[in-house]
Amino acid sequence: ASGAVSCSVCEPGTYSTDANTVCGNCSAGTYNYYPAASSCITCSEGASSSIGSLACDLAALDYYLTSDGDKMSCPKHATCFGGELTPIPESGYWVNHRDHEFAGEIFKCARNTCKGGNRNSSCWMRKQFNASACTNADLQCTKGASGPI
Repeated sequence: ASGAVSCSVCEPGTYSTDANTVCGNCSAGTYNYYPAASSCITCSEGASSSIGSLACDLAALDYYLTSDGDKMSCPKHATCFGGELTPIPESGYWVNHRDHEFAGEIFKCARNTCKGGNRNSSCWMRKQFNASACTNADLQCTKGASGPI
């Protein structure tokens, strides 16, 4: 029919404050899994999301994700940048990279061979957290260090 108006519903991960505007993406730190939403939901403490998310499936700043996807507070003597990154030890501390379940256990270095983690390494990503994916530089050891930490 002449003059008919076409309506579209905002998809999950988006919202519109009134029916006459374009749908916008939910911002980082918010989510929406309902179609036709008029707002987005703020992630709970410790959780975050990327732009246009249907869920809060990332860790917030000062938190990290466990191997089960739970959000945990950053342990002492580590820095947690959120997202998919595991805790990165400070200088003078180390973490066991054998398995992700050890990611939150930060240990004091008995010798002066632990320089802290390198944030720019993919070694600290939750899904790549194992010793075989990391070099000595990633694992916070000083050059030439060997033996007990």
